Amino acid sequence: MTLEDSLRRVCAASAGEARALPFAAYTDPDLHARERERIFAREWIALGSAAALSEPGDTLTVTLGNEPVIVVRGEDGELRALSNVCRHRGTPLLDEGIGHASSLVCPYHAWGYGLDGRLKGVPHPGDVVVDKAAHALPSYRVETWAGVVFVNLDPQAPPLAERVAGIDARLSRYALDRFTHPTRISLHAWDANWKLAVENGIESYHLFRVHPETLEPYTPTRGAFYLEGSAEATLTAGTTKLARAAHPGDSEGLGAWEREHYVLVSLPPSFVGILTADSWGWISVLPSGPEQCTVLGAGLSPVATEEGAGSEFFEAFLAEDQAICERNQRGMRSAQEGGQLVELERVVVDFHQYLGNRLFGTPTDPPFSVERDSAEPDASPPQATPKTAASAPASVDVAPKRRSLAKPWSIATLCVLVATTLAGWSWPWGLLFLFWTLRSLRDGITQLVEPVARAENPALFWSINAVWALGSMALIAFDLWRWLGPAGPV
Repeated sequence: MTLEDSLRRVCAASAGEARALPFAAYTDPDLHARERERIFAREWIALGSAAALSEPGDTLTVTLGNEPVIVVRGEDGELRALSNVCRHRGTPLLDEGIGHASSLVCPYHAWGYGLDGRLKGVPHPGDVVVDKAAHALPSYRVETWAGVVFVNLDPQAPPLAERVAGIDARLSRYALDRFTHPTRISLHAWDANWKLAVENGIESYHLFRVHPETLEPYTPTRGAFYLEGSAEATLTAGTTKLARAAHPGDSEGLGAWEREHYVLVSLPPSFVGILTADSWGWISVLPSGPEQCTVLGAGLSPVATEEGAGSEFFEAFLAEDQAICERNQRGMRSAQEGGQLVELERVVVDFHQYLGNRLFGTPTDPPFSVERDSAEPDASPPQATPKTAASAPASVDVAPKRRSLAKPWSIATLCVLVATTLAGWSWPWGLLFLFWTLRSLRDGITQLVEPVARAENPALFWSINAVWALGSMALIAFDLWRWLGPAGPV
């Protein structure tokens, strides 16, 4: 079976039966070339924030597919996307990254361009007359959504608004127009295929293991769940403590659900956003080789912050992501096959269906959502329903319930155990209670493997079980000694 055949099969699978992509999909140069041509040359690609490019001459330079691009704020206030390749002999005009320029001058022969892309000057042309209009820098489509700048190299592509129409309603509850102050834009080179970086960014399954001290304490894996989505865009969410600290006063107009939950936005191919009551941050993953990519980080805040504020936290967990993705990449040369995707990776299934559709035209599943009546938080579990165009998402509470540390009957058992021990008949109850304790410990081990169901306070959970287990065994040993000791049964 060829790689294309394998990809067609895997990318067409639905949630519940889907598996990881073939490992060769993260190393194959022919597939990489196809992705550049059919995805990054045709799709809306997210970059930095419009607010970070607010002054004439502000620039952001990246490579989209094979095309070097400059996003620049013109002297007329317009935001433009221009080719970063000199029309003379193809030298890139600006280095990649964020910057500022009053004009665009080629470092090779000093051909100069205005911020609108028009050729302004050609040094030492001799008797040759250079047609300046014919040598202007090509321009590309630019649109802004939720403060994020998107660029599309394809002049025939549908408007960006069509891609985000299905998720705008839910995100609007966070009053996105509050986020007007930009955070620093950063670029990071990773030795990992771009798809690995995107998959890592969109799923919360790995937080407990990869980010135990950065993200897990504030956005725990056990609190993550799927909201709604399809191959075109997906929203997942989870409980968060991040939104309760930084600017609590600024979120007073939001609903209780929005103040207590983050929403993770996956907009393929490369945009991964995290929205909380007081922050709106994102990464965009750009391929730079079959096994390399560039991760662009940016964000917006509802209030002005000091230069670099929050960047230490962002850089810390992004470095953890980089390390695990680069480690993951080293395994992609293996001849082994990927395994089953679990429930928390449903968003990855959506991403794979997007890839199959854009690369090979494979069909995708209809939009899917998980809904619950917020007025009945103790009702039956969330019902999975196909989402139609007429079904506007409601303000729902679909966060999973947390498992209690101890059930009432366990306390009653403990009381009976103590009473019967005082009466001299502890050993039957000790056996019963030891059985319950071992069962509880077994559940605890399961919870370590499946952190979604983990107890609210793992340290307390293990301490209680350890004490009760030791107490049970001590009582049983005491009774056995009384019955089997030198004096015989008492």
